[in-house]
Amino acid sequence: MIATAAGVHDALVAEVRQKAVSRIDGVVGTLTQDVAKVGGDAALRSACVQPLDVLKAQVQQDESVAHVAQAESEAVKAFDAAVARLEDFVRRQAEKPAAKGRWPSKCRW
Repeated sequence: MIATAAGVHDALVAEVRQKAVSRIDGVVGTLTQDVAKVGGDAALRSACVQPLDVLKAQVQQDESVAHVAQAESEAVKAFDAAVARLEDFVRRQAEKPAAKGRWPSKCRW
């Protein structure tokens, strides 16, 4: 009976883990696309995605449904923080003065 319960538990954890990893991968994909849309660089992408990569690695190691659920909840918070970081990036880009078209100092005709 104990072996049966352990087998059911392991199967349940594997199913929950797979779903959580899939959701985190989806969020990473969304963030990667969003970074590209706003013209962000590799540093911005890393700042947005790295916390989710850490959580994904944690989920892949967790042996508890509760721990996987907790990591998934933390992934939602990490996504929200990444979106805020992207919004800040876009706001700062919009605040930069536009480059004025001017002729080079040594114009060669």
